[in-house]
Amino acid sequence: MAMNRWWLILILALAAVALAGCGGDDDEPEALPTLAQTGAPNGPATFPPTWTPFQRASVTPPPTRSDSNPTGGSSNLPNFTPGATWTPLPDVCYELEVLASDENIPVNTPAMINWTPVTGYTSYEFLLVHPSGGTLIQEPVNATTYTVPAEFFAQPGVYGWEVSPMDALGYLQCFSISGEIIVTEQ
Repeated sequence: MAMNRWWLILILALAAVALAGCGGDDDEPEALPTLAQTGAPNGPATFPPTWTPFQRASVTPPPTRSDSNPTGGSSNLPNFTPGATWTPLPDVCYELEVLASDENIPVNTPAMINWTPVTGYTSYEFLLVHPSGGTLIQEPVNATTYTVPAEFFAQPGVYGWEVSPMDALGYLQCFSISGEIIVTEQ
């Protein structure tokens, strides 16, 4: 029985020492996390000092080709034989040329574009682009002349236009011809 009592006293003493070592009333206050703005006092906040800008990794590496082997070889481009899949344009495509075009006009003035006919085609697509890049007109034309109404030139600027021959199904053929119309204040 005396042995059990000593064990009990020893366990209580160790518990008291352990609790005393856990802390108590210290004179040092516990530090609390705070948020502080960085940067100039009245300026924009800056990123934390650990932030570093980086460039994102590209999913597709840029194409490379060795100058010593123009058909591929040691590059990340597929091997190809130049000209193997190239289909030349029909000779009639080279007939398409601008005959006349209004190039400088005052605002609110119609503009006329005239082109050569292409053998075998009676339809053309006419496209007019606003100086801001938006499409103003995109429509089929069954003639070789198109007059753009004056209301499309209400603002000064450089307008672009294109004409392409179309087949019977409405598919564009050949390369388009194009030009610019500079619209100025009166």
